[in-house]
Order: sequence, then structure tokens, then C-alpha cells
Amino acid sequence: MKTRTRLTIAMLSAIAIGLSACGDGDQAEPEEQTSETSMTEQEQSAVDAMKEQAEAAKQSLAEAGDQAKAAVASTTQAMAEQGSAMMEAANEKSSEMADAATDKARQMIASVKDFLAANDLDSARGVMGKLESIKDSLPEALQSEIEALKEKVASMTGTDRAG
Repeated sequence: MKTRTRLTIAMLSAIAIGLSACGDGDQAEPEEQTSETSMTEQEQSAVDAMKEQAEAAKQSLAEAGDQAKAAVASTTQAMAEQGSAMMEAANEKSSEMADAATDKARQMIASVKDFLAANDLDSARGVMGKLESIKDSLPEALQSEIEALKEKVASMTGTDRAG
């Protein structure tokens, strides 16, 4: 804002100097001008001041641009780090949940085996039904074990499938 004010003042000064130097108000024929335009010391000083102000404004804009660039880079880095931490936490939680499901399935398989050993086929079929509903979310080794138990329950009950 200061730069704008300075530029405005400098330009108005230059205009005022230019107008005051144009003449004394007489309407005489203008003298023939030389090919070289000469400036008064005051006009040159005003032009130099405007150049300096323009250069200062240019430098100020460049610095502001650099600051904005640094702020964007910093914000981007912070967001990336936060996103990475959130992703890591989600993966960890997902892994914990998968481990808990696997542990629960192992307990249920052990229960089915205990029920079969006790010849409690109804209870074995009930647990097998629950195992079947979660089988696809389990590791392949447990899926194979569930299939083997399913066949064993079916053979003991005389049916084609358990549950």
C-alpha cells in the first residue's frame, strides 16, 4: 500500500513538474525542438525516484512470492505427514481387527472340534454356520480348515453340507 502511495505521489509530482515546465501561458509558436530531449534536473530526479520505487515494488513482490511459495510448501509437507500418520494408524487398526477375527475363528474351530468329539452335532452345526459367514474374510489356511470341518460335520450327520 505504501508503494502505491509513493508511486502515485511521484507520478503526480512528475505531471505537475511537466505541466509547469510547459510554458508561462503565452500562446507563442513553439520553438523548434532538437532531436535530443533534454530533461531538467528536477525531472530527472523525479524519474529516478519513480524508477527506484518501481524497483522496490518489484523486489517486494518477489519477496512476497517467495514467502507464499515457502508457506505452501510447508503446508503441503505438514498435510502429507499428517495423512501418512492417519494412513498408518488406519492400517494398524485394520491389522488389529483382522488378527482379532482370526483369533475368534480359531476359537470357533476349536469349539466345533470339541462339539464333534462330544458328539454334539447340533452345536457343531451352529458354530459352523457362523464360521461359514466369516470364512471369506479369513486367511486361506483357516478357510481350508473350515472346509475340512464342514465336510467332517456333513459326514457325521449324513448330510451334504453342514449348517
